[in-house]
Amino acid sequence: MSLAITIKCIDGIVLASDTRLSVEVRNNNYVFMNHFDSAKKLFSLGGVHNHVGILVYGLVSIKNRAIHNFIPELTLELGHKRLLTILDYAKRISSFFQNKWEKMMPLDYNGPEVCFVVCGYDPLELYGKIFHFALPFHGQPKPNMEGDSQFGLTFGGDVGIINRLVGGFDPLLFEDIKKNQNISPEGKNEILKDMQSKYRLQIPFDIFSLQDAINLARTLISTTISLKKLTIGPDVVGGDIEVMVIRNTTDVEFISKKEIV
Repeated sequence: MSLAITIKCIDGIVLASDTRLSVEVRNNNYVFMNHFDSAKKLFSLGGVHNHVGILVYGLVSIKNRAIHNFIPELTLELGHKRLLTILDYAKRISSFFQNKWEKMMPLDYNGPEVCFVVCGYDPLELYGKIFHFALPFHGQPKPNMEGDSQFGLTFGGDVGIINRLVGGFDPLLFEDIKKNQNISPEGKNEILKDMQSKYRLQIPFDIFSLQDAINLARTLISTTISLKKLTIGPDVVGGDIEVMVIRNTTDVEFISKKEIV
C-alpha cells in the first residue's frame, strides 16, 4: 500500500508520496509483513520528456519487478520526440505497462491494481493536466480536475486518515448506514455530497501558491505516518516523503527526494 497526493493550483501541480513498500511474507503457518522504506513512486522521464511527472500507488510492482525499474525501458520506447499532449503520454504509458502486465502476470489475477497519475502541461496551456488510470482493470486514462478553474486535492492508497482529516468523516460510514436503512445509490450520493459540503475542510486551492500546496501535501503524509505509528492497524505508510512539482515554464523538479547514501 502507499499514500499518494496530487494537488493542482494556479502555479503548478504538486505530486507527493511516502516511500514504504510492504510485502506479505508467508512462512509455514505464519503470515507477517515486511516493510522496505526505499520504494520509488515518483518519476520523471528525462530528456525531451522531462516535463511529464508520474506517480504510482497501490500495487507498485508487476510480479517481482518494481515499477521504477521499467522507467528506463519506457523512456527508450518513447524515443527522442516529444508527444503532443499529456493525454498522449498517459495513453502510451498505460499501453506500455498493460503490455508488461499481460506478459508477466497470470490471466486469472484478481488482486489490487497498480494506480498511475500522469501530469504535465500541454503546449501554450496555462494550467496543468492530470490523468488517472489503474492496471490491469481500468487502463483507460481519465482526466481529473479538468478545466482552467478546477483546482484541488486528490489522494489514493491508504487514505483512511486523510478522509477523516480533510473530508470530516470516513466514506465507509455509508456502508454501515446502508445495512440498516433502505437507501438507494442515488440517495446515498446525495447524502454524501451534502455531508461533504458541511464537514470538509475549507481549503482555498484557487488562491494557493505552489509552496502552500507543497506544505499541505507534506503535512497530510507526515500526519498519516505519525498516526499510523500510534494506532492499531497495518503500518503500510512510512519512510521518507518525496515531493515533485511541475510548472508550465520549467521541467519536472524534485523538491525532496530520497537519496542513496
